[in-house]
Parts: sequence; C-alpha cells; structure tokens
Amino acid sequence: MFAKGYDPKRNMGGRPKKARNKTTVEIQNALTKILEGEVEYVGEVLSNLRLTDPKEYLKFTLKMSEFILPRRSTINANIEGEIGVKLNKIEVQILNNEIKNKDDESI
Repeated sequence: MFAKGYDPKRNMGGRPKKARNKTTVEIQNALTKILEGEVEYVGEVLSNLRLTDPKEYLKFTLKMSEFILPRRSTINANIEGEIGVKLNKIEVQILNNEIKNKDDESI
C-alpha cells in the first residue's frame, strides 16, 4: 500500500522556503531585547570612543556602515557596436535634478 520508508506523520515536503529556525528566532529576539535596553547609551559610548580612541571609532563606524550603505560594485560595459567606436570615458554632471552631458544640452 505504501512505499518503503513512507511515514504519513513525516513532512515529506521538507521545511518551507524562508522558514526560520526556532532557535535562531529565539536568539534574535533575546539579542533584540538586550540591544533595546542599551540604545540610550550607544550615543554616549560612541562619543567617548571617538574622543579616547579615534582609530577604533573610525574602524567601528566603517564596519557598521556595511549594514547601512549599499555595497558598491563595478560594472564593466563593453560599448562597441555598430559605429565601431570604443568609449573610454563618459562624464556626467547632475545639475538641478537634470542629467547633462559635458558637451550637450540636457538629456
């Protein structure tokens, strides 16, 4: 009637996508509660660190910026096409919320 290894009580589909581990959720909740209690002191601690150890303050600030700022990545674009001209440099200036080329009017 059933195939070998089949157990009707077992979830044969596995864990649903993006399902979170119970332990991970508990740890995250605990850490959130700890950090919420420390929020009022963060500014004071950072100010003190900036005054006492500027190098460590800068290292900390740069490390934390990874969680706030998007990562920059390079984009390589080979723009050779029908005209057969390879562009080495494109300069763009943003003035008054309009994109302008160095030599042309606004685009």
